[in-house]
Amino acid sequence: GFSGTATVGEAINTPGATNEIVVPPPTGFCGDPATLISAIQGDGAASPLVGQTHIVEAVVVGDFQDGAAGTNGDLNGFHLQEEDADADGNPLTSEGIFVFDGSNPAVDVGIGDRVRVVGSVSEFNGLTEITATGVLVCDSGNVAPTPAALALPVAAVDDFEPVEGMSITFAQALVISEYFNFDRFGEIVLTSERRLTPTAEFEPG
Repeated sequence: GFSGTATVGEAINTPGATNEIVVPPPTGFCGDPATLISAIQGDGAASPLVGQTHIVEAVVVGDFQDGAAGTNGDLNGFHLQEEDADADGNPLTSEGIFVFDGSNPAVDVGIGDRVRVVGSVSEFNGLTEITATGVLVCDSGNVAPTPAALALPVAAVDDFEPVEGMSITFAQALVISEYFNFDRFGEIVLTSERRLTPTAEFEPG
């Protein structure tokens, strides 16, 4: 008879039944070794692993899969962030990444889910992402990873690279300075102080 936890390639013997082989899903099993998001992000502007296929396992911190009537925005994917215990401690490498899984995702994820994703690494408009070919939800209700702390203004746009894809927090009051994508996608462009169009204060000319 069989007892305990099945492993890959192990025959499960049941008296009177055909032996079965445990076949892993494309993502592997939850808890199996995975590539750290920080290794995929690297410490530069682009991933050092572009074009390669990798498996990651992390917590959903932003759910932007297709939603009814634009629920949660509609970016055809979601953001993952490593659990605090899996962070590499390097301030130059992001612990978050965007997972693109298309307009009709096979697996619906939610914030707080710990998921395994297999897919290819790419750069899309300067954003490091994984195009998923497999998604497996391991469990739900996980404690959110610690957000990265930011303050505006920054010296250069490149200063955002180390927190790309992560959940972030600001200790200062901020204002929205652009509304088109805010209305359309829930994307918020923030500034440290209100920016006015000159004609809002002065007569044209």
